Order: sequence, then C-alpha cells, then structure tokens
Amino acid sequence: MSAESIVLFHVKLTDGLVATGKAIHRHGESVLPTPQSLEIAKYPDVSGYYLFYLDGNFEQLTDTFHDDLKSAFAQAEWEFGVKESEWVSPKEGQTGQQTGIE
Repeated sequence: MSAESIVLFHVKLTDGLVATGKAIHRHGESVLPTPQSLEIAKYPDVSGYYLFYLDGNFEQLTDTFHDDLKSAFAQAEWEFGVKESEWVSPKEGQTGQQTGIE
C-alpha cells in the first residue's frame, strides 16, 4: 500500500470501554499493551477497512482487516464493548450512525 490511510472513525477507550479479554494481540512472543484508542481507516487502493489499535501517543500497535465497515464496528464491539454510536468521524464530528457509510 503506497497511499496514506484515510481515518473514517475514531474512539478513545475510556474507563467504560475496556478490553473484554476475548482477543489477545501479540508481536512475536510478547503480548501487546492494551490500546488507548481505536481508528477505522481505509486505503484508497484497498476494498476493505482496517481497525487500528493505537497507544497513548497514537502510534499503531496492531490492526485487523475487515471486508466491510460493519465487520470492523463488530470487532471493536466484541473486543472493547464499543457501540457504533460511540465512534466519531474526525472530519465532521459525527458519530458512526450519523454518517450513513455502509
């Protein structure tokens, strides 16, 4: 992928949104730290969506790939309890349900 990703949605993981423990992300033998925020992004030359897991400095820890936006939202809800309505579009300040992106 040569292009920059386009961030569609962002959510900060606050006290009410914590890892459920249903998934463990690793780098080699090491368990990755719990992310502080999540982003859903898209690359112009890729048909699917990426769920990026970010640390407190907004550096990427890992990601998961999803064929559609609904699957990316579902993964975040399964792992962290994030409801679609809690996501914010960084460009417009809209929640996930307000954008109408499918």
